[in-house]
Amino acid sequence: MYQKRSSEKLNKLVYTCTAYMGKNGANIYTNIDPRSVEVILKKDSFSPFVPEWKIGKEELITFPKINILQGEEPAIKIDKQSMEIVGDINRYEKNDAIPYLIQYFFERERAKDGRFTTHAAAVSLNGKAVLLFGKQGSGKTSLALTLCRKYGCKLIGNDQVIIGLDKGRVATYGGTKIFRLRQSTIKYHNQDLRKYFPDSQADEWTQHAVIKPEQIGIKPDYNITIPIEAIYYVHLYDDERKLFMSKPSVSFSKVFLNENLSRYIRGACVIPLYGETLEMINYHKPLDSPNFFNKRRKIIDWLIKQPNYSYISGSESAICNQVLKVLSGK
Repeated sequence: MYQKRSSEKLNKLVYTCTAYMGKNGANIYTNIDPRSVEVILKKDSFSPFVPEWKIGKEELITFPKINILQGEEPAIKIDKQSMEIVGDINRYEKNDAIPYLIQYFFERERAKDGRFTTHAAAVSLNGKAVLLFGKQGSGKTSLALTLCRKYGCKLIGNDQVIIGLDKGRVATYGGTKIFRLRQSTIKYHNQDLRKYFPDSQADEWTQHAVIKPEQIGIKPDYNITIPIEAIYYVHLYDDERKLFMSKPSVSFSKVFLNENLSRYIRGACVIPLYGETLEMINYHKPLDSPNFFNKRRKIIDWLIKQPNYSYISGSESAICNQVLKVLSGK
């Protein structure tokens, strides 16, 4: 259990550490034992699931401030320069809520520079990136696994990828370096990963396994900026179906990409849950703005105008060969 500081020092905020997501960071202050807060922020149970997450000890005056305060009632407050998380730290800790709330705060900081979190997978080869979109179960993760394991690509991100404008084009800025697999994901592809599932008789859609890239010989790509060479909306078939490609409609593309690029800045993916009862904490308005919308629109317009923006379906080998053709420049 994490202990309160002595009563005479309870209201004194002290610097604890600095949290980073790529180039964005915030100085963390608290009125409880700072070592306890630092331990929470370094936990392996969540850190691989937050894009480019790390903890440092250098306080930077140019960074915004996040206060983590012991209090009777949970509350989240966000203003232009800071964030305040109030409540029982033990109850926040049970659901790893604090780092995900910080991710929400950082999404606004990224948006100021025209960068947003997407629900996608991305791999790189020869200094170029391919971005894989698709619905749940469409094959994004399976394709990322195969491209990295069989064809030498590096993992930029799986599930969450940060993208943004860079000198007139769109690039990746990191992502989650982890694979959270359903058993159904490896039913037809990457079947050797079945050993990571403890119960082969369980429901294949709901049973999950978490695998780090280094466990299966995949190299992560930690480069800060990687230009995007292709954007594919994928549908992976389990048979040897031939490659099919078509240009998605402009209406579908704009609706889908705007929803995808705005889900984190609007808080749709960051619902703060508190304690054993999973209480939902107070509402906070989305951090989106007209300025962020215009930056997002520029990204969307760039993506859908690219020659390598396409709906793509087929067998694993057919899709991988197309991706490699684009990334190798052939």
